[in-house]
Amino acid sequence: MQVMVQNTEAQGRLHPGLISEDAARIIEIARAHDAVGWKVNGARGKGDR
Repeated sequence: MQVMVQNTEAQGRLHPGLISEDAARIIEIARAHDAVGWKVNGARGKGDR
């Protein structure tokens, strides 16, 4: 699961707009609850097109 976290962090470094404010808040909640990983962007997800 750590690879998903690393990927999300890399996307944020590429461009801050890739991680929405809502997603960032959810990530902080996940961290606070010791989630093993997360992924905010990827195939078949709803996004701006």
